[in-house]
Amino acid sequence: MTLPYTGRLTSTRRTSRLASEAAEPKSGTIRLEVLECIRNSGDSGLTDSQIQRQLGLDGSTQRPRRVELVNSAFIVAGPPRRTVSGRRAVTWRAIR
Repeated sequence: MTLPYTGRLTSTRRTSRLASEAAEPKSGTIRLEVLECIRNSGDSGLTDSQIQRQLGLDGSTQRPRRVELVNSAFIVAGPPRRTVSGRRAVTWRAIR
């Protein structure tokens, strides 16, 4: 499996692809950690920033794993909640 990469410009496409390839060996482990974190939250769900804080992950590592879980139908978006900064953020809930 090749992880998705987001390089849209010619100048960023190669860098993004190389980063994706470098992350591949650990992506399954991190994806499972993200899924378990969300599952452990129960019905309340978690925002991306809450997942990042709980797992000690950078957003650039956590978000792609969360997207993979959404695309694989393991998690779904829940109702938004206010973040520490007062903004609204989607919560994520496990469905299987």
